[in-house]
Amino acid sequence: MSSSQIKEHVALYLANQTDLGQFEDWFVPNTRDVRRTRSEEAMSLTFGVEAALSEYLSRIINEAELRQELIALIHRSTCEFTHYDAPIPIFANKPELPIRIATSPALPVFARS
Repeated sequence: MSSSQIKEHVALYLANQTDLGQFEDWFVPNTRDVRRTRSEEAMSLTFGVEAALSEYLSRIINEAELRQELIALIHRSTCEFTHYDAPIPIFANKPELPIRIATSPALPVFARS
């Protein structure tokens, strides 16, 4: 599992192209053996997503806060975000936060207007 694959699936969730259940259904089995990759970036991203999901499932944070944490994880990642800019809404009453999401050229861009 590569960090770019994880970021692509996080981006799909953040862009509301998959729901949280679908994201979890992909994330859990696909990152189970992340330590075998020996990729510091993939491990860091996986553990960060796991921590955020755990806080959400324990009702420590709500879904809007989960989304904020996932955006922060993408920003902290060591990979350069070079392909697309996608605005991701944080709260309905606040302006959208533009973030750069690393995706493969084959993955469509899901910008919201």
